[in-house]
Amino acid sequence: MIRHSLKTDRPGDLGAFESLVYPIDLDAFFADIWRKQILLIDGEGAPPLPLIDTDQFLTVLYEAGLGSMPIRYTTPGVNSAEANRDAFFRLKAKWERPPSLSELAVQTAGGTLVFDAIAGRVPRAKAWCREIFKAKKLACDFNAYFGSSEGASAVGAHFDLEDVFILQVEGQKDWHLWEAPEPSTGLTWSDCETPTAPPDQIVRLSPGDILYVPRRRWHWPKTVGDGASFHLTLQVVPLYAKDIARWIESLLQGDEALERGISYALSSPDDQPLGAGMKKAIALLQSELEKPDAAGRAELFLTMRRMKQVFADKGA
Repeated sequence: MIRHSLKTDRPGDLGAFESLVYPIDLDAFFADIWRKQILLIDGEGAPPLPLIDTDQFLTVLYEAGLGSMPIRYTTPGVNSAEANRDAFFRLKAKWERPPSLSELAVQTAGGTLVFDAIAGRVPRAKAWCREIFKAKKLACDFNAYFGSSEGASAVGAHFDLEDVFILQVEGQKDWHLWEAPEPSTGLTWSDCETPTAPPDQIVRLSPGDILYVPRRRWHWPKTVGDGASFHLTLQVVPLYAKDIARWIESLLQGDEALERGISYALSSPDDQPLGAGMKKAIALLQSELEKPDAAGRAELFLTMRRMKQVFADKGA
């Protein structure tokens, strides 16, 4: 693991991604660290990056509609996601205003609250995702995690399918980290056996610290200390094999060149298993897929499609 000092004199004119990895050069980060190793950047007491502060989180949480799917709530001993979410919204129904962080900690004692895909509800975070997309063509979003007390954790040891930057905002969190990646790339963590060996390292994050965990690296975060913990995760969302079907669909429905070459009714009035129209459609589609720039076009289209979910208004 690499440890760098963030320093309190971070330049104010850095881009979004540069701010995440400073003082590491961006080219060096992508060459030596990206998707290869865990990285810890020590904030040395510097204020967290101004993306989503606690007041914004609490306001968005207060405004969230009943049963909002982006909200997850876990409590010790209750394994039903539906039961936990219902319990939280029953609690929330009693609020007359956004609670303070300490009030929320008392009300959710022992529990962990997660607000997924929160960037679309906070302008500054949304702007960051937009900037990263424009600069690096990476689709990303923010999740917000609130741990109420010592030992609180949204889930046990697991790995993510996304590359994740963790930004500690309030309180402290211990991250139990295993260096070895999960080798079975086709599986989610719930399909795998959790590590039996002790973690290779335990890192304690304080406000201003940033931790980068590549996809498929085992980790287990736990709230520590007397107070609550609040942190953000910036998730760089990958493209999946199933997403390719969306691009192919766009070729058949949105590309004028293909549409002009394919009749509306694909079946022909003969006795052949595949009508002439069907054969022509397949041939045109195959020619598109065989073009040298097909992979790049597909990636750009799918990344833009994914980012529309962040750019869209995600109000309650």
